[in-house]
Amino acid sequence: MKQNELIKRLTSLKEPNRGLDGEIGLLLGYTRSLKVEIHPKSKKETSKAVWHSRAKKETKLPYYTRFINDAYRFAQTALPGQVGGVSWDSKGGSARMGKGPYITAANPAIALCIAVLGNMPEKEEEEIDEDTGAGME
Repeated sequence: MKQNELIKRLTSLKEPNRGLDGEIGLLLGYTRSLKVEIHPKSKKETSKAVWHSRAKKETKLPYYTRFINDAYRFAQTALPGQVGGVSWDSKGGSARMGKGPYITAANPAIALCIAVLGNMPEKEEEEIDEDTGAGME
């Protein structure tokens, strides 16, 4: 998902969203795979999504849109060295990164995620070779 589309979806949130947490994780280099297991007794097959860090280690995906600590780690990873601020009240949260605009959202974690995305350089979409499915340079 492009950053602009992710910002739009985050802006419209009324509460945290694990799907959008996943989109942020993918943007940061996390990968997702499907783990299939067969129960030893029933022989039933079950599957679940598994996340991997950039170091290719199985990990739990952070709750970027729920917890301010996770949103802060996103900011530190995506915009190292850049300063920002977050505040909140009974109506939601607001955040600002660098000299960017003040962002308001349903909670401070979501506001910080939007502020970070708004200050990140837009990633170019990788061109895919239709015959091989591989990335092209």
